[in-house]
Amino acid sequence: MKRYLTEAFTPNKTLEQRSVLTILIVWIGGTFLYWNFSGNSLLSKPFDILISAHDLIYKNGFLNDLFISTTLCLQAMFYAISISLLLSLLSVIPFFRPSASFVAKARFLSTVGLTFVFAKFTADTSGQKMALLVFCITVFLITSFLSIIADVKKDEFDYARTLKMNEWEAVWHVIIAGKADQFLEMIRQNFAIAWMMLAMVENLCRADGGIGVVLSDQNKHFHLDAVYAIQFIILLMGIFLDWALGFLKRTFFPYSVLTLERK
Repeated sequence: MKRYLTEAFTPNKTLEQRSVLTILIVWIGGTFLYWNFSGNSLLSKPFDILISAHDLIYKNGFLNDLFISTTLCLQAMFYAISISLLLSLLSVIPFFRPSASFVAKARFLSTVGLTFVFAKFTADTSGQKMALLVFCITVFLITSFLSIIADVKKDEFDYARTLKMNEWEAVWHVIIAGKADQFLEMIRQNFAIAWMMLAMVENLCRADGGIGVVLSDQNKHFHLDAVYAIQFIILLMGIFLDWALGFLKRTFFPYSVLTLERK
């Protein structure tokens, strides 16, 4: 036990599997005890949340709303990734740099003042919701992509030139192929932003349903058990999708974790 405590409080320590399991048990057990016995009126009991989750899934069709939201988020990510990759890769050409930079700066805009604009240029609320979510993801994703390209060292391009590559070949080998694992990592990080924004966007355009609509309705009527149940389902789904993206990165780019202190 003393060894576990020493490892747990040693900076930059790579832990054994048993030590990791011990730390997890302590955190989960302590959190559960506080959660169950704190007596906080705003913190629902675990059993009450489980009952609410059961009712939401089996009586209120919450899984259908979860499917709608997940599909919407994945579609929006696909469009945002396509737009961001295109603009960021075009930024290697001086003529296109201002456009990519402008889109990145658009992350400081408020979505409240843009809903009318998206409504004018889309045919229905489904299109408006998709356009708004794609915009929210793109402005952050392209910022991340541009930072990857900006951090490419001159030596990497010089090495490609010594191999008799022209500039387009150097872009392909140094940026597109060479930094593919970093692009995927930025997609993974920004997916969390998209998943967090999803409920807000769905609540603005309520016609098609989704977890954002259900969460807003339960919160409006102060059904805390259901609110916490939905939040936990959203959290678990988000963690699963984040793990899936991390699994893809480790599978296709195993070299990306070879030099890490903690894998």
